[in-house]
Amino acid sequence: MNYLQRGSSILGIAILVGGITTAPYAQQVAQTRAEDFYNQGISKAQREDYRGAIADLQRSANLFTQQRNPSNAYKSKALAIYVQLVEQRLQPTSSSQSLPSWYKIGKCLGEPTCQYGITWIDPEAEKTAFGGILILEKHLRMKEKPDGSGEPVKAILDVRVLPKLRPEEILQSNCELRRKADPQILAIVQFQGFEDRDLYTKVRQAWWANLNTEKIDPLPTTNITCINPCPGGC
Repeated sequence: MNYLQRGSSILGIAILVGGITTAPYAQQVAQTRAEDFYNQGISKAQREDYRGAIADLQRSANLFTQQRNPSNAYKSKALAIYVQLVEQRLQPTSSSQSLPSWYKIGKCLGEPTCQYGITWIDPEAEKTAFGGILILEKHLRMKEKPDGSGEPVKAILDVRVLPKLRPEEILQSNCELRRKADPQILAIVQFQGFEDRDLYTKVRQAWWANLNTEKIDPLPTTNITCINPCPGGC
């Protein structure tokens, strides 16, 4: 091998090694951009810049999609849809319209009443591998409307993507830990086979709204049961 051939070989190796080392860096930069847009969206929603929040969350969803990160892409997109609903309901001229079908659960938490809240929504869940998102929020103030009614303004604290619910399952928010009621627990439970029982005892996954850290924490399913609101049927 002459000097030119050997030099070309070394250059080829250098280019190959450079490609290997820079690709993860580029992916990391892209992920950081997606996360930055997501966090900006959360921050703008808290400042009541809802249009800016929606735009940032949609950008985040697009970037996560490009990175083949479907969970975060869905989280961003679903949250953008939720923020759009919040914006509509806070408009001075909006009436107390009925909530969309994808709005599943809204629950007050903390003392005083409704200092915090947790919401389950599942927009476009039928098109995805997910079962919606859980949103932990904190009450900031009430926004009064010209007709004398009010709508709460909330800060989004944490969001958790749910797995797709099976046909025999529901998400239950009336649950117990070691037979003691805990309103901060939400759990995916199997209702099939438990229709005539007081409790659902087959729990696939559970979460706890931690009001100290303001996060939604995964919770071991051991010793968790949930109330069947209609034993024997309603």
